[in-house]
Amino acid sequence: MEHQYAAAGIEPPLEELLDDQIARLVMRRDGIGPAEVWRSVEAARARLARKAPPDADKRPGLDAILEPASAVGTEGQLTPPSG
Repeated sequence: MEHQYAAAGIEPPLEELLDDQIARLVMRRDGIGPAEVWRSVEAARARLARKAPPDADKRPGLDAILEPASAVGTEGQLTPPSG
């Protein structure tokens, strides 16, 4: 049986991570709690929002920037662009 987070790009919600027994043990060892983690996440989000260019929501995502599938050779190697 495959775990629901086994595929790349799928991440568990932060609430679930902070409720994990191992995560709680690590937080306890580090002397912090879930509230401090949340404050750090919110502060990072605010910093990222201030640094984002005004048109960031209109820019293409990573998938649009990467080479199209047709550029991948039969052995999975990228082929140089023709021309």
